[in-house]
Amino acid sequence: KVRPVLDMLFGREIEFTDEQLREHIDSITIAGNDTTALVIAYTLVLLGIHQNVQEKVYLEQRTIFGDSKRGADKVDVAQMQYLERVLKESMRLYTVVPIIARNVHKDTYLPRCGVTLPAGIGAVVGPFAIHRSKSVWGPDADEFDPDRFLPERSLNRHPAAFLPFSHGSRNCIGRNFGMLIMKSIVSTISRSYRIEADELGPLKIEMLLFPIRGHQIRISRRETLA
Repeated sequence: KVRPVLDMLFGREIEFTDEQLREHIDSITIAGNDTTALVIAYTLVLLGIHQNVQEKVYLEQRTIFGDSKRGADKVDVAQMQYLERVLKESMRLYTVVPIIARNVHKDTYLPRCGVTLPAGIGAVVGPFAIHRSKSVWGPDADEFDPDRFLPERSLNRHPAAFLPFSHGSRNCIGRNFGMLIMKSIVSTISRSYRIEADELGPLKIEMLLFPIRGHQIRISRRETLA
């Protein structure tokens, strides 16, 4: 049986104040909408720039749906392996949550740099910087290459190298639902429309990674689905 979010929060041993409950609901309903919309926008621009990638996405959708214009279900979404790699590469290059802030609840030693973070301080992780790091992703880290997420190319990659949904026990509660929504929407668009774009405009980092002047793309309806 599916339980409403509020029932799940009230059913925990931890007691939440009204303010904490409002903040939880805000995080689920508002933060998820903005981040998902931004990822879809960046992905559409990248598909418009990289026509070869867009064609591969389209062919994968044709393999799954044939001539049908029906909406995607869970079985369809599970088959969208190339589109998943495209979305992951979009989130790597244009990480919509560019920084993650956490409070350190106990002394934590970082062996790689020999530093101890004392309990009670704030710590900031920079996924945007990690996702562009050549020491992590190779000399082509600034290039758009969805196939870097092929299983055989991910075997030796650190599990925390890719952080669009954070990592560990406090990662994004909506990560699976978000991927389902993003796949479904990009699938619907790519099956019916061809996208063209010249470049991504200037960006600004606030709480999220926003375009300064919006994104410019050109769309045209595909002549046939055949």
